[in-house]
Amino acid sequence: MHNWTDVLNTLKVISTVTIGLWAAWTFHKLQKVRKAELDLEVDAAKIKSEHMVQKETEARLLALQPQLGIDLALTEAPLPSEQAKSCLRVTVTLRNEGTSNLQVEFEGAPLMVGRIVSTGDAKIDHVLPYEHFYLAPKTAKQRRAGYRVFRVGQKRQFDFLIPIPEPGAYFVQFAAWYYRIPFDRETHEDDSKSESTSEAPSIFAYEQKIFLASGGLTR
Repeated sequence: MHNWTDVLNTLKVISTVTIGLWAAWTFHKLQKVRKAELDLEVDAAKIKSEHMVQKETEARLLALQPQLGIDLALTEAPLPSEQAKSCLRVTVTLRNEGTSNLQVEFEGAPLMVGRIVSTGDAKIDHVLPYEHFYLAPKTAKQRRAGYRVFRVGQKRQFDFLIPIPEPGAYFVQFAAWYYRIPFDRETHEDDSKSESTSEAPSIFAYEQKIFLASGGLTR
């Protein structure tokens, strides 16, 4: 009887030790799993934070880039003359849509107008250039406008009148180069390193439209 008691006590001790070891092992495994989960959460939070910083950096860089908006409005009106019976009025609207000042340069003639003579390969014939000009305040003489400055939010509009010698489809394109220019309050420690027209990265922008003109004929 004494032996059975010893056996039972020994079994109880073994069972208690086994349960304890199992609990310790299970706790250890759970801690490892929890640590792995926490590490994953930390890594995910770090990646998310880095992604947000990257997006903010991209947004700041984008805000520094000049952004020019171009709109073309085309209308036809009667214009009796020896060359044509109607004219195409091209209204160009330029807008500074960015958060930095910019300068728009007109390389030669910014407006090109030609008649589409073949729709298969989009062949355009008789392409004519039209310059952007202004009247000098003192002399009232016509002068070609080489550039225009746009402060943040500014919008400028100017028109062209194009004779329409015959009905047909006309291709209209307005193109210009533009780049960022410093704000008035911006200063530079070394003037020799300041951003100049030749150093500023320029962007080529253009807008195109096709207009079906009656050429003065009754529609």
